[in-house]
Amino acid sequence: MVEMQVRPAMSVKVSAKAERLADTVEYLGRGMFAVRGETDRYVVKAPYGERDPEQWACDCNWGKFGGANHTRGTMCSHVRAADIWLSRVMTLR
Repeated sequence: MVEMQVRPAMSVKVSAKAERLADTVEYLGRGMFAVRGETDRYVVKAPYGERDPEQWACDCNWGKFGGANHTRGTMCSHVRAADIWLSRVMTLR
């Protein structure tokens, strides 16, 4: 089994990666975002009307297999990237 290292969503490393990935985000509609990661394209899903990214899900390995170990603030960089992208869009409105 692959051991996953926990990095808080607001850590410098995760935040820097999320900032880079935010430029790759594409809104797919219905609360779904495509994020072009370093090795693949991931889909982030936000439940209807849910603005708290800690409640969002990602289909990356961390999102799929780290979920049982998630604690508040440990979301993946893809979710953070989608959140950053959405914040930028909302600022423009």
